[in-house]
Amino acid sequence: MLSKSFNVNKCYSFREILHKISNSTGDYLISNLTVNEFDINYDLTKRDNEVSVTLLLSGDTILYPEILKIIVTVEDDELNIFNKIKNVWSD
Repeated sequence: MLSKSFNVNKCYSFREILHKISNSTGDYLISNLTVNEFDINYDLTKRDNEVSVTLLLSGDTILYPEILKIIVTVEDDELNIFNKIKNVWSD
């Protein structure tokens, strides 16, 4: 298992966040999406491979949260999905 993280430090509406999450999945299925006050967690699943993603939030987490950092944990050294997630958030 390998974890990587990167800083974002940008504010988005929840609609933009969910849109970016759906754009970063590729051919993975989104599951176990949970939204808490200071983080958003979800899993991406493809065959036997699972990727866990955590978005750490701050600021006005009710309407327009700032995403501080994204942590991606992969099982099978699937670094392509990490790069795809990173590219979607670095606009």
